[in-house]
Parts: sequence; C-alpha cells; structure tokens
Amino acid sequence: MPEAPGRFIDAEPFRGPAAGSWKLLYTVPSYPSEAHVMLSVHVCNGKGADAHISLWIIPETDGSGWTDNSGVPPGYTVVCEKIRVESDGTDGNIWGSPVLYLNPGDRLVGFTDLVGVTFYPHGIGAT
Repeated sequence: MPEAPGRFIDAEPFRGPAAGSWKLLYTVPSYPSEAHVMLSVHVCNGKGADAHISLWIIPETDGSGWTDNSGVPPGYTVVCEKIRVESDGTDGNIWGSPVLYLNPGDRLVGFTDLVGVTFYPHGIGAT
C-alpha cells in the first residue's frame, strides 16, 4: 500500500480548541485495515501566557462512548500530560510531540488550558 505524507486533522476548527477543553484532533480510518499512520503534533503557543497541553490516544476498541469535546477521555494511552508550552509574553513558542504510531480507528485527542493554542498533526499514512 503506498504511503502519502499529509496533514491529518478531522476538521480545520479542531486545530484550535477552546481553553480547558478536550478536542478530537484526528481519527485514523478503520478501512482499509492497513491504514496505519505515523504522525507528530506541533503545538504553537503565540499568546502572552504559558499553555499546558495534553495528547491522548483512544483505541478503536474503546467502549466508553467518548465523543469530541465531551470531557476527559479514557486514559488508555497518555502520550503527554500537562506539558508546558512557554511564552515570554511577546514571542510565541512551539512544541513537537514524539512520532506517534496510530492503528486503524485510533483517535488522537488534544487538550489546552489556554485559548489560541493551535495543534498541527502531520505525518505519513497509508492510502
């Protein structure tokens, strides 16, 4: 199956979640079953205060019924929790996650405690 580089996000507004909210960033397609994705997430904080971000992976087999922006997701795979993305008040800063390997149907969820923080998942997936 060929690989394709790209930007992986379910919907453009999901890139900038509201402060204090959990937001679905990306869902790996369940079909074809070979549609694994390797991605990283760049988080940009261009605001005047430090932000704290979290990234969690929810597997396709999760039975909790978690939906976008419905609160804290089940903590199956916590990639990072409460990572500080600093700002010096005038200049912004970015933070890059480690490369993540996602299986078909996995959901990547992000959190920020500061409005205006943006998430940019990008990587390589099967087509």
